[in-house]
Amino acid sequence: MSQFIFVRIHFLILFVHEKFKNKCWSLASLVVVLFVELTNIVAGLILAMGILSSIPAIGDDLVKLAKWLGRFQTLIGVVAIVIGILNFGVQGIVAIIAGLVLAMGILPSIPAIGDDLERLAKWLGRSQTVIGVIAILVGIWGLL
Repeated sequence: MSQFIFVRIHFLILFVHEKFKNKCWSLASLVVVLFVELTNIVAGLILAMGILSSIPAIGDDLVKLAKWLGRFQTLIGVVAIVIGILNFGVQGIVAIIAGLVLAMGILPSIPAIGDDLERLAKWLGRSQTVIGVIAILVGIWGLL
């Protein structure tokens, strides 16, 4: 499992380097550009955990990764909502929707609008697998 994650991270670093090597971008701006996409992929993995095992060759490793990430579900949801608001667009909207479903447990504690957000998140939660798959695909699309 750890070798799989290391190989994927190494591949991502090489991909980012090749994509942006001719541009005068600092490392900080690269992180900002890629953060919403990576957030969507991570949120999507947690939301689509139920169908990840059906992916040939890497499905079992993705399920293990998604279960490990699931322990931080609320934190990832809050980060996805904040990043989605800051990077509004297709990536941002998907991040906000995925974040609402992930952070459903703490939404009622928001004054004035918490109960309404919780109802929205519960309604969206019925389609959590579909939202997860869309978040993964949109995140990967943003990386390309």
